[in-house]
This record gives sequence, structure tokens and C-alpha cells, in this order.
Amino acid sequence: MQEKHLRSTTKILMILLLATPLTALSGEKTKLTGIVADSEGAAIRNAFVVVRPDFAGSMDSNEPETHTLRSDKDGQFESSLDRGIYDVCVMATAFTPECRKIHIAAAPSGVLKFRLKASPVVVEQLGDSFDK
Repeated sequence: MQEKHLRSTTKILMILLLATPLTALSGEKTKLTGIVADSEGAAIRNAFVVVRPDFAGSMDSNEPETHTLRSDKDGQFESSLDRGIYDVCVMATAFTPECRKIHIAAAPSGVLKFRLKASPVVVEQLGDSFDK
């Protein structure tokens, strides 16, 4: 009797394991990698990068966890994220912000590249030289 109960419990556990996505079991994250540059291709350091989950179509009622990053001296940034849809917004001093909606899959999908344009407001006030 006890052996029969053990086999039934084992079968139920096997079914549950097969029905659960592997990433949910391992807590596996996917790396988001990006680079921020100006319109000429020069790296922008210390740009703010905001990564906000978009739970569209999800029944998840948890408060979204927003990641705030900074680009390094080479304009690069990275973060580990769960699979899903995200808004990524990049802002830097004297540049017009840029936002995109992205989908993070199970495997990394390359490098996100942002090319920011000089802000017309800043150019109007300071000209094309920002070091005054």
C-alpha cells in the first residue's frame, strides 16, 4: 500500500516538474546588454538607463521592479532580467531621451544600441558647444 502511494506521488511530481518552465525552476536570468552613443557614434558615459517591466497581458499583481543603470566610460550598460516585455529609456545630459519597448527571451538577443541626438532645447540655449 505504501509503495503504491509512493509511486502515485512520484508520478504527480513528475507531471508538475514537466509542466513547469525550466527558467522558473532555476531562477535563470537573461543578460540585457546595451551601448549609448551620440549621433556621430561617440560613447556617452554616465547616461541614465531605466528598465521598467511591462506586465501587459499578465495576471501578475506584483509591483514592477524598475532597474536604473548608468552607462560606463565606453557607453556600455548591462543588467540581468527575467524573461518578459520591458520599456527601456535612455537619458543623458544635453541629449534628447530615447525609449523602446523590448522583449527579453530565454537567450540573449544581441546588444541594444541607442544613438542619442543633441537636444534642440540645449542647442538653442547653448549653441553647439556645451562646455561654456
